[in-house]
Amino acid sequence: EAEEERLRKEFEAEGRNLALAEKPETSDSNVITPGTQFMAALSVALQYYIQSRLNHNPGWWRTK
Repeated sequence: EAEEERLRKEFEAEGRNLALAEKPETSDSNVITPGTQFMAALSVALQYYIQSRLNHNPGWWRTK
């Protein structure tokens, strides 16, 4: 982070404009808790994955 800040200041001194770096939602451990948008999306993805395996993978056909 210190190197990134140093380079950002150097580029700004040269007159270059840089967009602010955005942190992804999952970089914050607080989003990996029940009731968050991240967990809702994860739940849907896991349900899709399991249904796909149950329907198309013979090893999963007898799983209940």
